Amino acid sequence: MWRSELGCPLHVGQFAENLRAALRKAGATRQELFEPPEGFVRFNGHDLRATYVTLARANGESDDVIRRRTRHTTTTMVDYDHAVGIYSELKVGPLLPLHEAILELAEMAPSEAWLSGESS
Repeated sequence: MWRSELGCPLHVGQFAENLRAALRKAGATRQELFEPPEGFVRFNGHDLRATYVTLARANGESDDVIRRRTRHTTTTMVDYDHAVGIYSELKVGPLLPLHEAILELAEMAPSEAWLSGESS
């Protein structure tokens, strides 16, 4: 079982649910972060992993580096070529850290606990 930096078990199957709970706790309020707009499905942990792999490959990251970061066991498992071309063409760039990409979090000043490296 994977463990967090604090040694707590990580339940990968509940990743998206845990992320949504953490976003609420942090002060994110946009409904689309928690429930999908009509016609879309609710995101899951694999969506984030697949997005990282796709954008990393589109930006020239090696399969070995991607595989180590995602803990895929083979390079075949990081073969997400279905979207790599369009992202390469558009020069999308890498993903931003979540605290920069989510508007509500980007607008907040960091807490003292975060600055000191403490966790809550």
